[in-house]
Amino acid sequence: MTTVGTVLTFTFVNNVVLGQLLGVCPLLGLPRGPRPALRASLALAAAMPASAVLSWVVRRLVLAPLGLESLELIALCLVLALPLLLPVRGRAGLLLPHALLNCAVLGVGLLSAGAGAAGSLVVGAAAGAGYLLAAVVFAGLRERLDREWAPRSMRGLPLSLLTAGLMALVFLAFDRTLLAGLAG
Repeated sequence: MTTVGTVLTFTFVNNVVLGQLLGVCPLLGLPRGPRPALRASLALAAAMPASAVLSWVVRRLVLAPLGLESLELIALCLVLALPLLLPVRGRAGLLLPHALLNCAVLGVGLLSAGAGAAGSLVVGAAAGAGYLLAAVVFAGLRERLDREWAPRSMRGLPLSLLTAGLMALVFLAFDRTLLAGLAG
């Protein structure tokens, strides 16, 4: 698959949140409105390419020579947890632990480890862009739905889950056939 095809696939069809259901918890916990959601999800989106490249490095340079590829998940968790030992100050420091040990970040690292160094970076960046796109659109829809009438039993989490499900169907409309026609 070409680089453009990989980017389109991991941004739309294999979207980390809507297509693979990794990182749904942070998506549902985002603040309402596109701008606050963008600021809140930037740390997670920036951690995905770093996780993808780190996973490739750990797998290729550490685990493969020792024949320990089956320990990739444990090794990636340990490597991503190392920055938690460093003292971090400021508001950005509060987002660091959540972004690094998020299931979406770990999932992207594991999914992209076999793609090579450049491929892992492309997959991680595309997955981060897909997460940002889904988070901003979801937050905007949720903000708008809060102003509309809904039955009491559907307000809050049920309506958010329904919205996420419908968004997943929209993102899956960009199937591989359409993307193959676009990307070649």
